[in-house]
Amino acid sequence: METMKRPAATQSQKLMIFVLTMALYGMATLFTELIPSFQVGVVEFSVEYFLFIPLVLSMLFDPISAAL
Repeated sequence: METMKRPAATQSQKLMIFVLTMALYGMATLFTELIPSFQVGVVEFSVEYFLFIPLVLSMLFDPISAAL
């Protein structure tokens, strides 16, 4: 049985991933500024976890660039 090799991403694909990641990061910042956090007792709820989306996308597509 043959193992299929995953093709490496080209320079233009890496640039598109970078632009998509930065756009999602900008949207995440916008959402965290618009939606307020609220507190129930000692627990505070906010939308800060939305910032992990760009990091997850970059790790999926190109983990070496995400590590840098």
